[in-house]
Amino acid sequence: MQWLAALCVRRPVFASVLVLTLTVVGVFGYTQLGVDRFPKVDFPTIVITTRQPGAAPQQIETEISEKIEEAVNTISGLDELRSTSAEGVSIVSAAFVLEKDVDVAAQEVRDKVNRVLPLLPRNILQPTIEKMDTDAAPVLGLVISAPQPIREISEYADKVLRRRLETISGVGQVLLLGDRKRQINLWLDADRLRAYDVTVNDVSRALQQQNVEVPGGRVEQGPVTLTLRMLGRVKNVADFGGVVVRVRDGHPITVNDVATVEDGMADPQTVASLNGISAVVLYIRRQSGTNAVQVIDEVKARVAELTPTLPKGYTIRMVRDQSEFIKASIRAVQEHLIAGALLAALVVLIFLGNWRSTVISAIAIPTSIIAAFGLVWYMGFTLNSMTMLALTLSVGIVIDDAIVVLENIYRFIEEKNRPPFQAAVEATKEIGLAVLATTLSLVAIFLPIGFMGGIVGRFMKSFGLTMAFAIMVSLLVSFTLTPMLAARWLRLRRPSAALPGHAAHSSRDSSWFRPLDRGYTSLLEWALARRRVVSIIALLVLLSSAPLFSIVAKNFMPNDDQSELEIGLRAREGTSLQATELVARRIARAAQSSVPEVEFTLVTVADDNARTPNSATIYAKLKPMEQRRRDVFAVIEELRTKVVPRFSAEGLRTAVRPIATMGGGGQQSAEVQFVVNGPDIERLHGYASAIAEATRQIPGAVDVDISLNPGKPELGVTLDRAKAADLGVQISDAAETLRLLVGGDQVTTYNEGDEQYEVHLRALSDFRQGAAQIGGLTVPSSRLGSVALDNLASFTAATAPAEVQRLNRERQITIFVSLLPGTSQTTVTDAMMAAAAKLNMGRDYQWRLAGRSRELGRTARAFMVAFGLSLVFMYLILAAQFESWLHPITILLSLPLTLPFALLAIILTGQSLNIFSGLGLLVLFGVVKKNSILQIDRANQLRDSGMTARAAIIQASRDRLRPILMTTCSFVAGMVPLVLSSGVGSGTNRAIGFVIIGGQTLVLVLTLVVTPVAYSLFDDASKLKLGSRLAGWLAGAALRGLSRVKPVRHVAGGGIVLVVLLAQTALAQVGTTRAVAETGAPGAVVRLTLEDAVRLGLEHNLDIKVERLDPQIAEERTEQAKAVFTPILSSALARNSQLAPPSSFLVGTSGVRSHAFSGNVGVTQRLPWYGGSYAVGWDAARSDSTSAFVNFNPTLTARIQFSFAQPLLRDLPIDASRQQLILSKRNREMSDTRFQETVVRTLAEVKKAYWDLVAARALVDVQRQSLDLARDLVRINRARVEIGQSPPLDLVSAQAEEAQREEALTVAEVTSRQAEDRLRLLMLDPDSALFWTAGLDPTDRPVLDTTTPDVDAVVKHALEKRLDLIRARDDVKMADVNVRYSRNQTLPDVRVQLNLQSSGLGGMLLTRTGGFPGSIVGSTPVPFGQVMDQVFQREYPTWTIGLNISYPLGRGLEEAVLARSRLEAEQARARLQNLEVKAIRQLRQSAWQIEMNARRISTTRAGRSLAEQRLNSEQKRFEAGMSTSFLVVQAQRDLAQARNNELSAALDYMRAVIDFETLQEAGPAQQGGASTVSVLGSSITSPLAPASLQSTTTASTGRGGQP
Repeated sequence: MQWLAALCVRRPVFASVLVLTLTVVGVFGYTQLGVDRFPKVDFPTIVITTRQPGAAPQQIETEISEKIEEAVNTISGLDELRSTSAEGVSIVSAAFVLEKDVDVAAQEVRDKVNRVLPLLPRNILQPTIEKMDTDAAPVLGLVISAPQPIREISEYADKVLRRRLETISGVGQVLLLGDRKRQINLWLDADRLRAYDVTVNDVSRALQQQNVEVPGGRVEQGPVTLTLRMLGRVKNVADFGGVVVRVRDGHPITVNDVATVEDGMADPQTVASLNGISAVVLYIRRQSGTNAVQVIDEVKARVAELTPTLPKGYTIRMVRDQSEFIKASIRAVQEHLIAGALLAALVVLIFLGNWRSTVISAIAIPTSIIAAFGLVWYMGFTLNSMTMLALTLSVGIVIDDAIVVLENIYRFIEEKNRPPFQAAVEATKEIGLAVLATTLSLVAIFLPIGFMGGIVGRFMKSFGLTMAFAIMVSLLVSFTLTPMLAARWLRLRRPSAALPGHAAHSSRDSSWFRPLDRGYTSLLEWALARRRVVSIIALLVLLSSAPLFSIVAKNFMPNDDQSELEIGLRAREGTSLQATELVARRIARAAQSSVPEVEFTLVTVADDNARTPNSATIYAKLKPMEQRRRDVFAVIEELRTKVVPRFSAEGLRTAVRPIATMGGGGQQSAEVQFVVNGPDIERLHGYASAIAEATRQIPGAVDVDISLNPGKPELGVTLDRAKAADLGVQISDAAETLRLLVGGDQVTTYNEGDEQYEVHLRALSDFRQGAAQIGGLTVPSSRLGSVALDNLASFTAATAPAEVQRLNRERQITIFVSLLPGTSQTTVTDAMMAAAAKLNMGRDYQWRLAGRSRELGRTARAFMVAFGLSLVFMYLILAAQFESWLHPITILLSLPLTLPFALLAIILTGQSLNIFSGLGLLVLFGVVKKNSILQIDRANQLRDSGMTARAAIIQASRDRLRPILMTTCSFVAGMVPLVLSSGVGSGTNRAIGFVIIGGQTLVLVLTLVVTPVAYSLFDDASKLKLGSRLAGWLAGAALRGLSRVKPVRHVAGGGIVLVVLLAQTALAQVGTTRAVAETGAPGAVVRLTLEDAVRLGLEHNLDIKVERLDPQIAEERTEQAKAVFTPILSSALARNSQLAPPSSFLVGTSGVRSHAFSGNVGVTQRLPWYGGSYAVGWDAARSDSTSAFVNFNPTLTARIQFSFAQPLLRDLPIDASRQQLILSKRNREMSDTRFQETVVRTLAEVKKAYWDLVAARALVDVQRQSLDLARDLVRINRARVEIGQSPPLDLVSAQAEEAQREEALTVAEVTSRQAEDRLRLLMLDPDSALFWTAGLDPTDRPVLDTTTPDVDAVVKHALEKRLDLIRARDDVKMADVNVRYSRNQTLPDVRVQLNLQSSGLGGMLLTRTGGFPGSIVGSTPVPFGQVMDQVFQREYPTWTIGLNISYPLGRGLEEAVLARSRLEAEQARARLQNLEVKAIRQLRQSAWQIEMNARRISTTRAGRSLAEQRLNSEQKRFEAGMSTSFLVVQAQRDLAQARNNELSAALDYMRAVIDFETLQEAGPAQQGGASTVSVLGSSITSPLAPASLQSTTTASTGRGGQP
């Protein structure tokens, strides 16, 4: 991607167009997006509803539900089969696996149900088969009330309002609740039926047969055809009384004789009241896939249109308006998005203190967010809470890439003095891999979320994909727009360092960041010195996850205040609809009067699918949050504990709960659902009651209830079959009679105008009030006509369940539990499972979780799978990015350390671990590893430049501290609006925000310390060849642990094991590589003087070979620039044949045919002086034609042309081509200078490497001498111990010292070999067979020159001859050339143009008579030679001379370019002056270094001599028994330290001399640095000292410092 950054810096329009394209697509997509509260999730669930009015639940279960279940159960992909059998209705719900196509499932269910229809009772209504559609939930409720009878209100609601609403585009269905429609009721008198010997079946048949309108065909009357209709329908309601039921003894018996006709209304099925006033509720369902807010707005507009036309006294009130929640939620998220973006940008401003940088980084936010709308539209998502939440969370993430890239560019400009253009390219290149790794690993987190399994996975799909796309766009912006804008907008003050005594200042030197940097550096050094302590702390933090996880509350959804709640109540079984309404109204009135937060209440009775008369729901709308002091949960608690208990005498079963944000309402929204399955309903009831009773004892568990509703009173009718047979009564006829007389039913219809109404038949209420009255009803008899029912039937009172529920074809009872805020769902479910286990139910009975409780487990598994996949993908991405199997492990170690802090944040803020906080945890995992990536990537870069591991990781952590703090603070700032939010959706926002903010801030310091420590430990492990053994142990432990893990965790465990196995492979590979490198056989020894090393370096050094080609490349570029002025010869030949169609009557009908042959040759050249150009050309042609309108046939033509153009003002002294040529020549000179600088610096490196090898060899000798002394002491102590003169501890101490000396010698030998390799790489031919095997033996020794250098003379020479200053002066000259060219371009463009032409014509001249065209009578040839004579003699000359002038009106582009060129020239001069000052300072400091190290040599030499004397004295005293072994050891150590110090001083002196010589010829190298190898407390500096020695030698120092 770095090439893209370089391209965009060069081509700003391309970069802008690239990003604008995505932005335009995003803007267009945004305009096309629908708005919804939640993402649309398709559940492949089919619901079969079958009604059999009046049938008992057990009858429904046996006759309908079981048969439908048996049929549907054979369909493939069935996940769960549920059924509810209630009075008069069977509801079978078939839930399929999510992969099942819902349309296919619906068709298969229809086929199965159609096959089983013949087996179902004959009097059932046609089963309805519907797909469960989440969009079908009502989005708006309209409550219409008036001081009118309910029938009138219902008629208006049904016939007017409903129909007008259903014409709105997007409205799918309007459901009525609480209505009582107009209905024609025929009330039968049982006594009259008996007196007239008429049965109810007779009345029903008469009405059906005599109220018909049947077409009779057509009547032909000549040319006229008439339609014949039998007009047999009743014309008005009163006419129903005249319908003849039977004729007896010649006298008709009419309906009026046995019944009363009433133009009335239907029996109440449901009841609704608003604030205690009866009303009709209309619930609006939208069509699937439509925009919910748009539909609601159109409904509101239609209601506003109808309001003026409402009948007097009618009012319409809107309830359960989902658009309020949607708009409020979307508006809140938009506000959070904007506020988060501003806060994130503010962080950049605070850290960098530059408004241009703030704007550049902040641009990434709107571009990424807007572009993400394009994907949201393309994927068919809506603008809902999940997609908007994803964009809100991405605010703090999408700016990260821009911040990191911009901060690095800022650092290059500020600290490395790079020009903005160069800094933009180089800084992006340096940081590019880290940014790419960070972004791709983030995408690896969110993509698995988009493809999680289960319902939650479908719900989260839009979130994951939106986040991933926004992050990818931010990556593109950071590599295109950010460097392009930084190259052109950043204008930073150069560090002020005009005098040697004045230090440069940068934004890192601010009053608050510098102490922070120093403190962090100290902390890091402390941690690296105490890696064991840090490792133990990190391990303890990791282990704390277990207790924290057990403490944190775990729920499915967070608590969210939506300003609404509901009270569900169920009265005693058998309670009538009116009685239930009465008690529900009383509770609603008490709630409204006792709780001031309640704005209004809506009571609905029998609003479930089964139309249960003793079930009611009280919906309470609370005042807006800003108008109340308590949240909805406090209100719920007051209603539950203070209001509802007032009505305990009514025997109610109640539950007070918030409105479910998604999923079913009522008991289905309970937080915990526990199912018990089994065959016997009585035993199930006992088990469920026992578990429910145990659950009531759990703190935080409230409103515990079970789904079984026993005790519904029944009146059973048992017929005496013998009597029935004697009396000629069929049982089916008796049952049908009771159904019509007691239950009533529709028998026909009544048409009035365009409306049709139902006609129902039923006995008067006096004849169906009890067993005695029902016994007096007559039933049909084939022998007697009719017989009273009590003659052949007996009545029995009993009770039965109100409904029977089944799960997977077994009866089940569900226990519903609500939870108080802060209660853990898993705590309750664990207690319920423990209670169920104690019951020992038996093999035929099982228990399981359902609803949210079940989805909680599924969600946990889905998150584990997503996390496992993310972990694997992140590891693979990082491994590919860093080309290492080891570094990703160091990076990913930050993830488990994040978990305890995230859990702690959840606990401290009173949140729970739910699907949204789990989502926040995954987001946190994706972000927190960014810090480690930046640190490791920078450390690797520094190690490649020669630093040791310790120095590299410290410097890398310091370099990346600012971008880490910036990105962390900007991300946290983007989350602040979420945790401060209130209103709809604030619970969800806080669930995510607290996890991210708490986890990110708390873990920041730990990861900033642990990552460097882990990097150091892994580095040491690889060198000590412990890597493969450690990884093997880890892999074995992981596999052993995995064998004990439950199956649901295998996926995550597998991901961990995969990472561990990859780590094992990586570490084993490192160990194997090092083993091979150390087993090479020694070769020949090459004796080298310093002069030899320099000569070989000049011949073979690869850097010099590479740079040697640059002057040649620059020379070719100069030739390329010169080529513009080379004359160009061009020529062409052409043959043409043409047949033109006859376009005129003059050419005849056959057309005109012509042939032509032409050629030309010419020379053009741009002149290398004064900007002129010329062109000379000659062309000739021969053509013939059949046309009658030519004078020559064939025709010969020839022409010579000459043109010349000369600028007079602009481009006269200099133009673009000559400017390019001048610059190319300057670049050629600068490439020579750069090559010379490379030679100087490389030779300096060769000399340093030479003296490093000399020092390393001397160090080996010093360590050998120290080892010999230690061995002598061991020998002496052993003898003294054997003869009893010394204690054994002295021998042990001496042996320990000997071991340490052996270790130090080993380290010194390795250091020597590595120094040898470094010198080898700098000077030997890599193509030589002896490159790696030849040994190097330096023969020269350091020579101390005490002559004090003449600093002033050296400075004067350097200012004239130093190569970097020469290049800077060349830059000034090039800038002056640009100014000269730019100044010329501001002049008017005045050009003189001269064109000369001479032509000739010949061929065969035709002679004509009779006028033109006449007749051809002859021809005269004109040869080509004569034509050329015409040309050269200029018989037909043409010339043109012209003057072209152009000049812009106003300030043009050239003026801006000139201003920029002047500024660049001024900048180049300032840069030259800056370099000169720096050169002076560098030379003076280098001279001081020489003087200082010369003095060090003297002092260290004296110190070494004194140490030798002390050791000799101590040894003599020890032999005389006047000293101890400890003092001898200490003296030996002091001598070793003194020798090391002397050696170090000599090496530092030689390096200082080399630096002084080098700085006279060239400036310091841009990169690289010295690292320090410590040996027994001293330091020997080497630019490329191996990192492998750092930890080992430091450890030696620590041990050596103790007795």
